Amino acid sequence: MVRTLIFFALIAGLSAPGYASDYAERQHAKDVARSAYWAERGYNFDPNAMTAYAMNQQVKDIERARYWKGRGYNFDPNAMTAYAMNQQVKDNEKAKALKKKGYDFDPNSMTSYGMDQQVKAIERAKYWRQQGYLFDPAHMSAYAMDRAVQKQRSGSSNTAGGTAVLVPSRMTVNDRTYKGYAILQGTSQIAFQRETGLVDVFDTNSNSWTLGFRNSDGSKDQYNLTTGSWKLGFANPDGSSDYYDMDTGNWELGFSNADSSQDSYDMESGSWKLGFGNSDGSYDSYDMESGTWELGFDNGDGTQDTYNMETGSWTFEY
Repeated sequence: MVRTLIFFALIAGLSAPGYASDYAERQHAKDVARSAYWAERGYNFDPNAMTAYAMNQQVKDIERARYWKGRGYNFDPNAMTAYAMNQQVKDNEKAKALKKKGYDFDPNSMTSYGMDQQVKAIERAKYWRQQGYLFDPAHMSAYAMDRAVQKQRSGSSNTAGGTAVLVPSRMTVNDRTYKGYAILQGTSQIAFQRETGLVDVFDTNSNSWTLGFRNSDGSKDQYNLTTGSWKLGFANPDGSSDYYDMDTGNWELGFSNADSSQDSYDMESGSWKLGFGNSDGSYDSYDMESGTWELGFDNGDGTQDTYNMETGSWTFEY
């Protein structure tokens, strides 16, 4: 009973006008201190009219506008947030990149995500046209096309992403046992699936193998039998993966994004590949060095297919 009375007495004390006044004084002191801090760095804020948080945001907007101005963009930090500036740049850059590929989008009325979806629909319609299916990309998404094909095909449960048919067939190749294979349409490659679900790919043109190895931390290693070179994967706490090329001694560092994609930085060339997550769980990547886009298409089983806009080639993941 005594403890209960003490508890309610404390609550009453915190709710008293004196506590509220003390809190306001502490907040104002924080605003004054932050104003002085920014004044030393060339920013003039009135702590009686602006909170410390608002000052921080304004500085961020001003600095971001300055950053983008050095790269040819003119933004008003009094009317546009740093986040909005980034989004506009992303939209503009995506429109430029796609224009080189023959796509004309207005970045002022269409977001980069919207552009990606439209390009995916167009490219997927072209792909399916080659397989004998006719779709209108102006009225049908890439995902809807895939679903329509799966429904039309018999034994759709044996298809992987609507792109190739996995043929169940146990076999041993080079002392490795596989449970099935799939001929990757439009390529010179054959994919062989292991019992673990990982896939090794054999290229009939180069007579070379690319092997997949899963690590306990969730990352994957890759080994090229032709060159004898390894790329070792190392999972990061943020969900991304780093890769180390044992042949060249070069590192490719991964940085996770909030949309579940990852950026990668090549320490040898100093070039970036930016990742952009899609609503279907896949992700696109943009090579800032070459200006090349790779579009991702989710298969619904944790894998994704990738379309390279530079080469017009598909990479299928199983």
